[in-house]
Amino acid sequence: MDGGTLATAARLRERIEALPPEQRVFELLVVTHIDGDHIDGALSFLTSPPPEGLQILDIWFNGWKHLPQTLEPLGPVAGEKLTRWIRASGVAWNDAFNDGAVVVGDDSPLPEKRLPGGMCLTVLSPGVEQLARLQ
Repeated sequence: MDGGTLATAARLRERIEALPPEQRVFELLVVTHIDGDHIDGALSFLTSPPPEGLQILDIWFNGWKHLPQTLEPLGPVAGEKLTRWIRASGVAWNDAFNDGAVVVGDDSPLPEKRLPGGMCLTVLSPGVEQLARLQ
């Protein structure tokens, strides 16, 4: 979950490279929001040459396309860089949410999503109002 600061990218790479290549398959990468201490390490890691065998099956990240529409033309730079990387890589993006926003509805139960390996995740936030403030 999240990628930490820029310095985290090297530690993340070390940990993944310590795994045998056939064990470098990850069901999910979650980038919760665009603050540097959450996105910069993930972005640095993802935009460098990947370790052999690395597969990420889905990324949950609310990019510009998932935020409510306003007149603002651009989002923060790191968020836009991650958006470009996801689009170029072909990795599934918010696949569990039908390519829409990872969001908790105002009057609906908390979303529960089961990963291919069986883990069940309950999404606690963000809500629609929080996404609007993020934008």
